Amino acid sequence: MFRSLAIALVAACALLGAPQLDAQVLPPVVPGFANVPQTPGTLLSPLMAPNQGRTSILAYHNGILYSVPESPDSLAGSDLQVRSWSLTDPSSPQETAQLGIARQPINAHGYYQRNADLVLGDTFNGLSWTFRAGAPGVNQRMAFPGFQCAGERGCLFYPHFVTPTLWSYGSLDGTVSLQRLGQTLASWNLLSETGVVGHPFIIGNRLYFASDMTRTGVASYDISDPMQPVLLDVLTAGGPGGYWPEIFGLDDRLYLVFPYRTNGNGFRLVDITDPTDLAFIGDYPLPGAEAMYAQFQDEYAFIGDHKIDLRTRQSVLYLDGAHRPRPGGGVGVDTSQFALPLGNLLITGGSGEHQGMAVWAHQAEPDTRGPSVGFHVPTDGQTGYPLEAPITLLIHETLESKTIVPSVSLIVRPLSGAALAGQVTFSFDDVLTFTPDAPLTPNTTYEVLVVAGGIKDAAGNGIEGLRFVFSTGAHVTADEAPVIDAFNAAGSPALVGASIEFTVAAHDPEGQALEYRFDAGDGSPRSDWTTQTLYPHGYAAPGHFRAIIQSRDPGGRLASASRTVTVLSAFPAPAPASAAPLACLDDGSVAVVNPDNDSVARIASDGSNVLAERQNVCHRGQSGQ
Repeated sequence: MFRSLAIALVAACALLGAPQLDAQVLPPVVPGFANVPQTPGTLLSPLMAPNQGRTSILAYHNGILYSVPESPDSLAGSDLQVRSWSLTDPSSPQETAQLGIARQPINAHGYYQRNADLVLGDTFNGLSWTFRAGAPGVNQRMAFPGFQCAGERGCLFYPHFVTPTLWSYGSLDGTVSLQRLGQTLASWNLLSETGVVGHPFIIGNRLYFASDMTRTGVASYDISDPMQPVLLDVLTAGGPGGYWPEIFGLDDRLYLVFPYRTNGNGFRLVDITDPTDLAFIGDYPLPGAEAMYAQFQDEYAFIGDHKIDLRTRQSVLYLDGAHRPRPGGGVGVDTSQFALPLGNLLITGGSGEHQGMAVWAHQAEPDTRGPSVGFHVPTDGQTGYPLEAPITLLIHETLESKTIVPSVSLIVRPLSGAALAGQVTFSFDDVLTFTPDAPLTPNTTYEVLVVAGGIKDAAGNGIEGLRFVFSTGAHVTADEAPVIDAFNAAGSPALVGASIEFTVAAHDPEGQALEYRFDAGDGSPRSDWTTQTLYPHGYAAPGHFRAIIQSRDPGGRLASASRTVTVLSAFPAPAPASAAPLACLDDGSVAVVNPDNDSVARIASDGSNVLAERQNVCHRGQSGQ
């Protein structure tokens, strides 16, 4: 059935030039939680199942929530049972089943989904840990389908695999290997070549290694030829590293986020957009619970007790779990282990004295915003793309993976040709990997269509449509993306509250009409897509803000530009007409010349008193000089 519907969809897209979707094509999404107005920061539920242990994984699949404890660091007597939950009433989550004790998946802190399957581990003690979505709210336990592996972080990019995850908990010799479907393609000593001890990320034809808490840096590789990875850059400046690094994409930029809990508490940020020029952005302290892991929704990161706007790198919500009174009695909820956004709710997992699970509100309004692609490789217009590299999209939302259907909601095809069959993996940290079943064709232009409304998040919101093109040859034979000629900001620097007028000038090489979308970069909502080219905006606080304009043509191709504006509480006072020379005298006082006042003063060394002053010392009347 999907095949015939997909063929019809592809034909429609070819005629209309933009991704479109029949709402009946994909499985229905029925949210398993209340998506209603809330008060941000409210702890809605009691501490749930503290007896299960250190709650290191939370996964949502087809309306059902799963909590997975980790044995190390769980309190003595914890039962370590994996549980399933109903969130119909977020103030009182209902345990629906105890599912047994699992082998820890993805280094005990992650999982992945493949279409309708949630993989929480491989077979362990006779139990399978794969759950297949059926009707909304019904998941069936299935035999592990043999998706290569489920235990290491490098498993998240199936059928590609990087092993081992270098982590400083144990001894290591630094040797890593790049594999595909169990076949080793390359093996080398990462530690001796780069000095980096860290976690792997395969993003298209790029491979990044991001340091753990050793702060040994970031290394980037080109794996266009997977049998001969090419080292592109190593960054150690700023000491990049953290407990469990994550990757994040927003507005055509790609970042590594490093939560850390040693020598302080907070997160570090590295820009890896250009793999040949890695750049340390900053270190941002956070009070409260240990900053160990990060989850994302749209432009926000959830780390420890905080919701952070990654556009401004500022916390916009502080939970203060350690001191929070709990509904039903008691004080304290640990939020350090996992923070899963579900619509305007946040499900947290904790460790230690206040281990277990809890439900919070993180946003006032119901979640009606659809997901969007934050970054992708290949990039739009990229040429020379390797024939066997995956196509990677970063979608920062909790998705219903059953709606990620190749050839239906996600289409990869030769320009206006037939959709390619392939495999999709969506990792717990928002990396979607599509790998065609057969190698791409040389010297061919391909288009990727993220069909508007097709892929859906947990709240049932459909994704924003996107189209981009790339080529396996030297040239892209397709309509060109818009060109932004200028993006100006009249009135910057400005005072708080004063209007800055942003204007954009752009053109489409094919002469088509363009739409624009503006983001002020201060945490305020982005504008809708519109044809207007003037965007006045006043900033409510001082700082430096990265404003972004996007341009879109009718075919869905995008261009973006940014500029940094400065907002001040007050303009600095004007400098004096000339400097004031001074000299230290033997008695400890200071002589100061004030040319603007034609005087010399002798003042106390601490500046508290004027001891003497003489006027008209530079009077020119008699000497004529």
